[in-house]
Amino acid sequence: MQDLTTGTEYDPEGAEEFVALIRALNGKRAAGQLLMDATTPVVVDTDVVSFLFKTDTLAPAYQAMLAGRPLSISPITLAEIE
Repeated sequence: MQDLTTGTEYDPEGAEEFVALIRALNGKRAAGQLLMDATTPVVVDTDVVSFLFKTDTLAPAYQAMLAGRPLSISPITLAEIE
């Protein structure tokens, strides 16, 4: 854990609050209700964009997961793929 927190501000109290928030949100969902569905917007990671453009062996799996969803990428990803 120390390696992950070196050079960053680690806030254990904030982390606990975040976990409590996620648990509370999960408790508000009906049994079997998904956190995301086919219409949930997705921010696509740089690696995934790379897999898709290079037709990597992982591309078909990601294509299936992303099909029909509103997609976006971060400005950093855009800069990295240009």
